[in-house]
Amino acid sequence: MDGVKSGRLTKKKIGESIVFAVLGVLISRVCLIDRLAPFGAAYVAALPSGGMSSGLLGVITGILLPGSVENRLRYIACALAAAGIKWALAELRSISRHPAFAPCAALAGVLLTGVTVSASVGSVSLYDLTVYSAEALIAAGSTFFFAEALECLPKLGGGYLTGREQGSLIVTAVVASIPLCRITLAGISPGAVLLLVCIMAIGHERGSQGGAIAGISVGVAIAAATENYAFAGTCAAAGLVCGAFSMVGKIACAAAFSIACSIASLASDNINIYFLIEVLLASIIFPLIRGGFYEKLFSVFRRREPPETLPSNDIPERLNMAADALSGISETMDELGQKLGRINEPDAEAVCRRAASEICDGCSIKNYCWEEKAERTKAALDRACEILKEGGTLTRANAPKTLTENCAKADELIGRLNMLFAEFSARRIAKRRTAQVRSVLAEQLGGMGSMLYELADETSALESLDASLTDQVSKALTDAGYRADSIRCSGSDGAVKISAVIVDRDRSCVPRKLLGDVIGERIGIELSEPTVTACDKGYTIKMCETAPFELMCGAAQHSCRGERLCGDSYDIFTTDSSSYMLISDGMGSGGRAAVDSAMTCALLSRLLRAGFTCENALRIVNSALLVKSDDESLSTADCFSLDLFSGKASFVKAGSARSFIRHENRIVEIEPHSLPLGILRGADTSMETVSLDAGDVVVMVSDGADDGDCEWLTEELMQFEGEPSALAKNLLSLACARRSGGHDDDITVLAAIVSDSRKSA
Repeated sequence: MDGVKSGRLTKKKIGESIVFAVLGVLISRVCLIDRLAPFGAAYVAALPSGGMSSGLLGVITGILLPGSVENRLRYIACALAAAGIKWALAELRSISRHPAFAPCAALAGVLLTGVTVSASVGSVSLYDLTVYSAEALIAAGSTFFFAEALECLPKLGGGYLTGREQGSLIVTAVVASIPLCRITLAGISPGAVLLLVCIMAIGHERGSQGGAIAGISVGVAIAAATENYAFAGTCAAAGLVCGAFSMVGKIACAAAFSIACSIASLASDNINIYFLIEVLLASIIFPLIRGGFYEKLFSVFRRREPPETLPSNDIPERLNMAADALSGISETMDELGQKLGRINEPDAEAVCRRAASEICDGCSIKNYCWEEKAERTKAALDRACEILKEGGTLTRANAPKTLTENCAKADELIGRLNMLFAEFSARRIAKRRTAQVRSVLAEQLGGMGSMLYELADETSALESLDASLTDQVSKALTDAGYRADSIRCSGSDGAVKISAVIVDRDRSCVPRKLLGDVIGERIGIELSEPTVTACDKGYTIKMCETAPFELMCGAAQHSCRGERLCGDSYDIFTTDSSSYMLISDGMGSGGRAAVDSAMTCALLSRLLRAGFTCENALRIVNSALLVKSDDESLSTADCFSLDLFSGKASFVKAGSARSFIRHENRIVEIEPHSLPLGILRGADTSMETVSLDAGDVVVMVSDGADDGDCEWLTEELMQFEGEPSALAKNLLSLACARRSGGHDDDITVLAAIVSDSRKSA
C-alpha cells in the first residue's frame, strides 16, 4: 500500500511540474505594446516553492523560443532576479508569507534589471525610468492573480472556489491563451477557435451577462494576440447576443454568435476573413460537442455551497472589490498615459537638426555654413522643416535655394531629411494610436467597474427575501400539484418577484400558464404569466407583480431624400419593471449614418435589457464608437425609461434633440445639454427625471424635426386625442412639410401614452 501511495504522489508531482512548466512557457511569451514582456517574472514570483524549478525552466524556455519576445537576456534576468529574491528571503517567514511579498519580488526584479541594463549602455533617461516603473507595476499586479490561481489549482477537483479565486483563474487563463492565438495554420488559429467555442458555451450556460463577460475576456486575448483591438468589441457584443439566445438552444446560440460577429466586423470597417472563418468553425464545433463535456467544464468553476461561517453578503463585497480594482486600474492607466504623453514628445525641429548634424559633420565647408553664414543656414533648415511638416516631400524643386545652391551635399542632406522625417512621422502616429488604445481601454475598464457596482447592489437586494410570502407561495404550489425545490420571493424595485425550481408535478396539476392566477389569488397580488426555463433539477418558473402602468407607443420615420437607409435608428421595448424608447441619430445621412446609429441603438438596447442603467450603458457604447474605426464615428443617443410601478420617468440624452411631455394640460420640454457619443472619453450625458401619471403623453424626435421653433409641435400635442401611432405620423408629416430651401434630413418621431394597465385589462 505504501508503494502504491508513493507512486500516486510521484505521478501527481510530475503532473504538477508539467503544468507549471507549460504555463511558464505560455505566460512568458505574452508581450504588451512596444514588446514589453513582464509576465514571465510575475509568474516566477507567484510560483510556490515546490514548482519553482519547473516553472522557472518553462519561463526561460518560453523566452528563448523564436517569436515576439525581444531583449531576451534582460527578461531572463528579470525572472532569475525574482526567483533569487524569493529564495534569499524564504527563511524570513514574517516577510515571505506576507501577501505583498511575491508582487514586490516581481516589481523589484523587473525594475532593477531594467535600470541596470540601461545604465550599462548609457545614462537612464526619465522616459526609460517611467517605462520600467510601469512595466514593474504591471508585473506586480499580475503576480497577485497568478499566485491566487496557482494556489487554487488543487481545488479544481471539487473544493470550494471563492469569487476572487474564480476571477484569478480566468485572468491567468486569458493571459496564457494569448500565445496560443498567435499559432496559425494557413492563417487560422486553433487556439482562437477554441476560445470562441468557450464564449458560446458560457453564453449558453450563463445567459447574456456570462456571454458578455466571456466575450470581453476572450476578445482581449485575441486582440492582444493579433494587435487588432477591434476584436475586443466584436467578441463582447457577440457574446452578449449569444447569451440572449441561451433559452432557444445551442444551434441558435451558435447562429446568433456567428451573425453578430459578421455584423460587427462589417460595421467596424475592419473585415478579417481569417477571423470570420474561425468564427464559422467555432459555430460548427459548438453544437456538435456533447452536453456532458460542458457539465464537466462548468463544474470546475461552479461555486460550491459556501461554509456556514461565510457571511451572507460575501458576493456583493467581492463584486465591490472587483469594481474598485477595475476603477483603480482605469485611473492608473489614465495617470500613466498623461505622464508618458509629457515625456519625450517627438520634436520635428530636433529631427531636422539631427539630419544636418549627420551630413554636415564630414563636410569641408562646415565652418563657412555654420559660423560665417549660420543665420542663413538655420533659416533654410527651418524652412525645410516647415515643408516636411506640411506633409510634402523635400526635393530640389521645393527645397530652399540656400540648400540647393550653396550646400555641397544638397542631395545627400535632402535624402536624409526625408528619411528621418518619415521615421519621425511613423513614430508620432504610433504614439498617438497607442495613447488612443490606452485611453479607450481605461474607459472600458472603468465602465466594467461601474457595471460590477450595479451587480453588487442588485445582489444585495436579492438577499432581502420575504419569508411570509415565500411560505404562502409554497403552499399555493403544493395545492396546485407542484413540488418546488427552492422558492425565492423578493420585493425589489417596488415589485414582487417570485422564482421557484419545479422538480416534480402531479398529473392533475394546474396548467403552468395559470400558475400566476393561482398564486396571485393566494397572496392577493396580480401576477404576470410565468416564464419557464430548463435547469438541472427540472425547470425554473419566474413571475412578477403586474405593473399598474403601461406604455402605449407609436413610431414614424422619414429617410433623407428618400434614401433606402435611414440615418436614424430607434427601439421600443419593455422589461419586467420598465418600458424604454430609444432614438439614435448617426452623423450625416445614408448608409454610414445608419451603421453608426444602428450600432448605438442595438448595443444600448442589449445592455438595458440586461439590467444595466442607461448612464453605464452609454459609457460602454461611447467607448465602442471610439474604437469602431479610424474615421470619425459620431451618433446621438436619446433614452426614455418609465418605471411601470412608480411612474417615475427618466430622460438621458447624449447630443440629442428636445423631448416633450403633456402633463396636466401643460407642456414640459426636456432640454439636452450634452455632446454626441464617439467624440470624447466618457459619455457626456444629461439626465432629467419626472413623475408621470395615466393619460400623460411623451414625444421624442430626432434633430431633423427640431429646428429650434417647436411651437407647432406643442400646439399639436395639446390638441391631440387618439392613438400614439396616429400622433407620430401626424407630427412626422408636419415636420417634413416645414423643411424649406430644399434641405432634407432624416426624421424620427416616437410618441407614447401612459395608461392604467388595470383599466385597459
